[in-house]
Amino acid sequence: MKKILSLALMVFALAVFAQDTIILSTWGYDETNARKYIYDPFEKQHNIKVILEKGNNGARLGKIRQRKGTQVDVIHLSAAYMVQARQAGLLDDNLTTTTVANASDLYDFAKAPIGAGYGYADTIIDIGIAYNTKTVQKITQWADLWRPTLRQKIAVADISTSSGPMGVMMAAAVAGVDPYTDTDATFDKLKALKPNIRKAYRRSSEVANLFTQGEIDVAVMYSFAYPAVAAANADVTFITPDSGGYATVNIIGVSKNSDKKDLAYTFIDYLLSQEVQQRLAKTMKKAPSNKNVSLTAEQAQGFAYGADFVSKLHFVDQNKAAAAQKDWTRRWQQQVLTGK
Repeated sequence: MKKILSLALMVFALAVFAQDTIILSTWGYDETNARKYIYDPFEKQHNIKVILEKGNNGARLGKIRQRKGTQVDVIHLSAAYMVQARQAGLLDDNLTTTTVANASDLYDFAKAPIGAGYGYADTIIDIGIAYNTKTVQKITQWADLWRPTLRQKIAVADISTSSGPMGVMMAAAVAGVDPYTDTDATFDKLKALKPNIRKAYRRSSEVANLFTQGEIDVAVMYSFAYPAVAAANADVTFITPDSGGYATVNIIGVSKNSDKKDLAYTFIDYLLSQEVQQRLAKTMKKAPSNKNVSLTAEQAQGFAYGADFVSKLHFVDQNKAAAAQKDWTRRWQQQVLTGK
């Protein structure tokens, strides 16, 4: 009996040892559901173990740079950091519909968000306006944020956050200029908004508390963060202005120095499939980049979904934004935070 048991354990150990693995660099948010709805089904379907390397964008990119892309296979970052990874030569450039077949079902903006071959957008992240309907006159346009009646009533994202560039784009649109070329007019418009800005927040989780504590009545914020605000503040509604929201994406790609690129392609193909994107939209409220995902109005409530809605979004040009980031940051600090 002992010999049989020992043999069974040895067979099991050999099977585990022989199993293919990939290392995924990702955030680790809501890991319980991510494991349930993403990783476990993938491992069962493909017999490939997913090992997570977790952390925020900056910490993970720093680690990947230090190791020159070794010891990681799949890289999942917000768009601005993915641009930095590409510029540092850390990304494989062979992502095509041959290596990742489901990429053909993505919205056009998701197919080459930082250049063809370097990665695909798997999630849409958009901003709109949340406001207290009891204390604020109805808001329908971005330009409404400049109302004199909103003095010290608004929260906006700091320029250092992933949504910061979208705030710059919003101001440029209200000013009627190109944010990438006419930065003077863009930041003059942002400077004019300064009297209304109560808080430049760095984390979306701060916004719910700002509303609850009565510090703000309006916030420019991610749509995915609104449910937490609504749960604590029944009078706060969220709108996407008639002219459309502003959006960025999360991007998934492959490490240039991975020695398991075929397995990495398999994981990305799986993540971009209609089945998985639909599952994640329903269960984890991740706005899908696969255009074939079909949701009910109730399932889609609170995030970017559907061809009509997506067609109205204004996406950050990540390469142009990366080139402008240093100047935008300087101007934000000097003209918006200090008001000089």
